[in-house]
Amino acid sequence: MSATKQPRQAKTTSRQPGPSGKAFLRVALALAVLVPIAAFVLLDSGPPTASPTRPEAASPPGSENAEVAKPHLGFLEGRWYRPDGGYVIELREDQAAGRWQAAYYNPQSINVSQVQVFKDGPATKVLIELQDVNYPGCKYDLTYIPQEDLLAGSYYQAALDQTYDVQFVRMK
Repeated sequence: MSATKQPRQAKTTSRQPGPSGKAFLRVALALAVLVPIAAFVLLDSGPPTASPTRPEAASPPGSENAEVAKPHLGFLEGRWYRPDGGYVIELREDQAAGRWQAAYYNPQSINVSQVQVFKDGPATKVLIELQDVNYPGCKYDLTYIPQEDLLAGSYYQAALDQTYDVQFVRMK
């Protein structure tokens, strides 16, 4: 019995068509880099915001671009007296720092936590927030009336949740 040798056939494995390992790795790396960039660009370019129309939302000094000249508001400096209660506001412009400072007296000093003085269109506004015992979150929203040289507006008494019309006259 003679054995006939048959030629051996090479073993083949069937491969599924698709990306090779290197190509798959390239695609995965590209997605890992591009997806966060795309997300950042899409999230960063939100809808444009409208300019503020309410006085309390107007931009205070110091928030404008450096190229825009700030209006001179030094005429507000001084002491202002509220005749209906004897309260006094003292306004000072710190030109070196580019901001305003305020003191409030009833008759003792009451802590002023924030002051903003700025132009809102043709109006000159003064916003003052108090933070002290019996005055937590109380606020003045005042507008300068040049014809009468007075500050007029409202006072929000936070503890009572009430708003009052007020005026301050310049002390000589």
